[in-house]
Formats: sequence, C-alpha cells, structure tokens
Amino acid sequence: MASFSQRVRRLYEWAKKSSITCFITKKIEKLRNNIVFFSIAYDYAGSHRTSNMLDRLMQRMDMHLFSAQYFHGFLFSAELNIRAWALILNFAPSNPITIKKHNGA
Repeated sequence: MASFSQRVRRLYEWAKKSSITCFITKKIEKLRNNIVFFSIAYDYAGSHRTSNMLDRLMQRMDMHLFSAQYFHGFLFSAELNIRAWALILNFAPSNPITIKKHNGA
C-alpha cells in the first residue's frame, strides 16, 4: 500500500512538471485524491488488480445478448437464457488445439 501511494504521488508530481494535457493531469489528480479507495485492493493478497478477465467475459455476453436481440418474454426465460450461455461457455473447449482435434480438421 505504501509503495502504491508513493508511486501515485510521484506520478502526480511528474504530471505537474511535464507538459501533458490538462485532461490527463486532472485524471491523475483525481486518482491522488481518491487513493484511499484505490488502495483497498492491496488489503487482499493475491487478488487481481485489473478487471480484464471479467471484461472479456462481459464482452462475450454482450455479443450473445445482441445477437439474441436481448430479452423477450418473462424474467424467468431471460435468466434461463443467461444460465444456458454460461454453461456452454464453461464447458465448451476454447483452446484452438482442442477445437481442431475434435473437429477433425
């Protein structure tokens, strides 16, 4: 946590000295002002610092929902749709070598 805070402070000092755009400087200042909230992640050892893995899953879900033209009917049928998509995603092979082996290509 202390090293993270120090890195953010140094970044802020650098941003003030350099000739970067005001927009970026304001974002770095916002980070510095909210450092307490960002540093909470350091309380959990071994946790991921980015949401990249979640973002990839959500993009695939968004593509599924778009191609299905989102939800129709009842809330129960919408829940079944998402559950079915999640099951298929969990059990379908995603490694290209595995896909090639099972498709006979």
